[in-house]
Amino acid sequence: MPPAFSALITYLVSPVRSHASVYLENIALRHQLTVYTYCISRRKSDEGKRQYGRRAGVEGAISQGARAFGMRRSRYRGLDKTHLQNVAIAAAMNVDRLVAWFDGYPRAQMRTSRFAALMPHQAVGPG
Repeated sequence: MPPAFSALITYLVSPVRSHASVYLENIALRHQLTVYTYCISRRKSDEGKRQYGRRAGVEGAISQGARAFGMRRSRYRGLDKTHLQNVAIAAAMNVDRLVAWFDGYPRAQMRTSRFAALMPHQAVGPG
């Protein structure tokens, strides 16, 4: 076992840890809890829901670009040529969406996770 690792284990299991280090750990945990609580309350607000909806749309476009149009890697070196490639991919995505819209292809539905697929289907509505 490396000496640094054994020293860390000895420090963590030692009954005589300094009160200052325990106090600092408690402050850090309290701060993390405060930030977490703020993030949850912000996400549940109307503004947070609106921002999340916008983000979900952008994530879908990025996913389509990466999966269908090879946006993960650039063919060129240099920021200008890479930017031009990304603009061309965005134009191709728009053309692809227009063709799908003119041909009447339905938009993709949300996929059901394997865990959700195990749930028994319940009857919807009265009866």
